[in-house]
Amino acid sequence: NQLQSHIARVHIARILAEQQRLRDLYTSAQDRRPLEDYHQRLAMAEAARGKRETAGQDDCCQRIFSFHHYDINAVEKHLDWNMFFAEWGVRDDASRRELKAEALQMLSRIKREDALDLQGVIGTFPVRVEGDDIFVGSAVFPTLRNQTAGEENLSVADFAAAAAEVTLFAISAGIGLKQFTERLKAEGDEYGAFMAKTLADALTEALADEVVPAKEGERHAFGYPSCPDHSLKAEAFRLLNVEQACDLRLTDSYMIDPAESICGMVIRGAKYFAVGHIGADQLSDYARRRNISEDTLKTLIPRNIL
Repeated sequence: NQLQSHIARVHIARILAEQQRLRDLYTSAQDRRPLEDYHQRLAMAEAARGKRETAGQDDCCQRIFSFHHYDINAVEKHLDWNMFFAEWGVRDDASRRELKAEALQMLSRIKREDALDLQGVIGTFPVRVEGDDIFVGSAVFPTLRNQTAGEENLSVADFAAAAAEVTLFAISAGIGLKQFTERLKAEGDEYGAFMAKTLADALTEALADEVVPAKEGERHAFGYPSCPDHSLKAEAFRLLNVEQACDLRLTDSYMIDPAESICGMVIRGAKYFAVGHIGADQLSDYARRRNISEDTLKTLIPRNIL
């Protein structure tokens, strides 16, 4: 039937995506492009920062606010349907129209039953930079620098050095999802439960677009290619007082519960990039700045280690 066909298609798409992910990991592991000296690249970046230091030295003050029950109607306009279709592995126009119609029906039910509570905390803070460390309030966010020969010499700290302030955020559209999907499964609607899960993922990204405007600069989420160290979420959670302000929780492995959540920073003028592999020199330096062992660091950023 149609339900079984949809579920089978989703499972096949997930298997293919996982196979591609493993191929990409293998390819990344085989990437042996030479790495340049970390300290030399940092010195070049610091010299370049001097030319643009005047870009953002206005006075600013600390501002933190939290929210619950953010209006889904305001967020819905930001839904990225192309990403949603990719999550389902749907490519042809007819299937996309059908899937979108079903998703909108589920979204209507979510609104009607007030099933999801969109929550988050956002804070804007004065910022200063020393080397590749970003100082925000009482927190320090060490960053990693691209060392690959031939690629642009960048770390997130380069953008922060030219800014007066940084915005930290932790947001989620997944509060209430577990209870809602349990109700759907109890009704025998496994398909609907998966639909609700993928909608919550999409709504979280849409919520970020709504409350953390992209015009300020690209979002750099902790655990993503430009900020691959997941453990920095702990500093953001502490500084924003996230667990007291809303229902997001950080696990011992630095994953956010619910999973449909994003935590990161936005810096005016920042652009997106990937750190890529780092050398032993930067590994040692970053471990020192994070005050952790190199072995522990390797478990936090395994994809960046040759």
